[in-house]
Amino acid sequence: MHVTESAMPRALAPKERVFLNFDATSSVNVKHLNTEPFTYAIMSTEATPRINAPYLDQFQHRTVRILGKVRQLRGESATIDASGDIQVHLTRDSHLQLNHAVEIIGKVQADLSVRVMASTDFGPEGGIDFASVDAVVDATHRYHEIFYEKEQ
Repeated sequence: MHVTESAMPRALAPKERVFLNFDATSSVNVKHLNTEPFTYAIMSTEATPRINAPYLDQFQHRTVRILGKVRQLRGESATIDASGDIQVHLTRDSHLQLNHAVEIIGKVQADLSVRVMASTDFGPEGGIDFASVDAVVDATHRYHEIFYEKEQ
């Protein structure tokens, strides 16, 4: 979830306590102890379920999150391994490196490729337990009502 500030009197100090109230207008009201409240506006409320290659066909034209390994880079596209190969179309802001773990937030296209909206490089893949990542993806879809609404 991305948050933008609309009126922030000061930055939070380390370990400072605040109260958060979420309302129906996609805003978060923040109340500092001993200060006036201010509001953060949420930029997007669209769910971005975690998927891997076997789930691509169920999420055509939807925004998703994919954690995988960069296997190939070719100009403005790349192949990542997320329990199978996924073709991704990069943006100018995508700075992927071969054999690094990466999280992609993107929209699944009709051809099951993914158009990248944002990416995060997590460094050499050795630091990520991809079996655990796959277990999280499977749990996300087994209990989808917690994480996202299924399209009919």
